[in-house]
Amino acid sequence: MRHEEVIRPMLFATRSMIEAYAAAHAIHWRDDRSNSTEKYSRNLIRHQVVPVLKQINPGLEETFRSTLERLQGAWDMTLTGIDSFRQRTVQHDGERVQINAELLNQEPSPGWLLWEIIKDQGFTFQQCKLAAGARHSGKVYYSGTHQLTYDRGHFLLTPLAGRVHPFETTVAEGAHEVQHLGHTLQLESKDAPGFTLSRDLNVAQVDADSIQFPLTWRSWREGDLFVPLGMTHTKKVSDFLIDSKVPLPDKQHITVVTSGEQIVWLPGLRIADPFKVTDKTRRILVMTHTSTH
Repeated sequence: MRHEEVIRPMLFATRSMIEAYAAAHAIHWRDDRSNSTEKYSRNLIRHQVVPVLKQINPGLEETFRSTLERLQGAWDMTLTGIDSFRQRTVQHDGERVQINAELLNQEPSPGWLLWEIIKDQGFTFQQCKLAAGARHSGKVYYSGTHQLTYDRGHFLLTPLAGRVHPFETTVAEGAHEVQHLGHTLQLESKDAPGFTLSRDLNVAQVDADSIQFPLTWRSWREGDLFVPLGMTHTKKVSDFLIDSKVPLPDKQHITVVTSGEQIVWLPGLRIADPFKVTDKTRRILVMTHTSTH
């Protein structure tokens, strides 16, 4: 780097070369007093170790330079390889990063490669070595700011969020909108004749006459059961989430709408079959779910 008349670092030149140049051009120079003390590790190496190495290899300085050039070349190629891997296997979705674990484990050093990709998020090399060997979904690793989850052949890197506490709220008959911590549920009643059903998973259209108010809108729980649209038998919500490939970090945000003891809808996923609109439906309850998550 050159700044006006200052050039540094001068790794290309040895001490003897610099001293010879100064003498040839009558340049006065001063040796910093700290350079002579061996209380600093760099000076101990310079005064005690380097002379011994030079006895073994008189061309030590040239060997160092040559080795550094080769190492720099190898590192440049490594960075190119990392960038190529990122482009092939790393996907970004907002603040979420998804890494293909199967392709990662086909690489020679998967733990090191994973570390190179996520080290800026505070993960240690040891954590990445352990994570790369994960074979069962649900394994989670934490840094100070992020969590890394292994889920069905992929790593999901997400920012740490505050713990999502279960919630439950009542939706009274006639209510048009209910909000809770980034979630909004809007309700509207429509006449069935001439109504066109939406395919939007965040919009539920159910037979209004099959609904008993008040509704309950709450976090899903282990043990919850419902009959998904198109099925004739009950299914655990936990199994439905697995079958729907809902990422583990997202499961804590899943909610359900219930009528009495029955689940009517998993917002964003599926309504329950007993509440579907049929040719006998007279009124339709339209529920729309939006979320910041």
